[in-house]
Amino acid sequence: MNINKHYNKKKLINLNHKIIKLIDEKGNQLGIFNINDAINKSKELNLDLVLINTNNNPPLYKIMDYGKFEYKKNKNIKNNKNNKINIKEIKIKPNISLGDYNIKIKKIINFLNKKNKVKITIQFKGREIIHKNIGFNLLNNIYDDVKEFSIIEKIPNKLEGRQIILFLISKKK
Repeated sequence: MNINKHYNKKKLINLNHKIIKLIDEKGNQLGIFNINDAINKSKELNLDLVLINTNNNPPLYKIMDYGKFEYKKNKNIKNNKNNKINIKEIKIKPNISLGDYNIKIKKIINFLNKKNKVKITIQFKGREIIHKNIGFNLLNNIYDDVKEFSIIEKIPNKLEGRQIILFLISKKK
């Protein structure tokens, strides 16, 4: 384990401090040390000496396996990227034909099987807004067709401008 390789990196830039506060790899405070004693202690443990906080007086250093720390940090970032839920939106007009309706249902089921959240929007144009009950009935029919794959996240109870919105989430975990 080469201690000096981390001195040139961002973490250990300033070694002019004579006295430092030291923490071990488990987070226990070891106390106040001379910088040379801290370097020797980290060499004995075959670990790296990493600067944690320069604002403390004396500065705070930690003895740790820097490579392992970087690996865990990158792994956590990668896992957080994988846990994102995508929202897929399907826009439908209230006077949709049966063939188009079936295609939209297949798309909704496909999105739900991929564990995406689905936002279904019924859009009204012109005088279609008078028949908002058609939009609510259409959303009820859509939910009846996909209820074995989904759960309603937000119940549509009113018009939002010229549209009605229904949010569905996948039952599969």
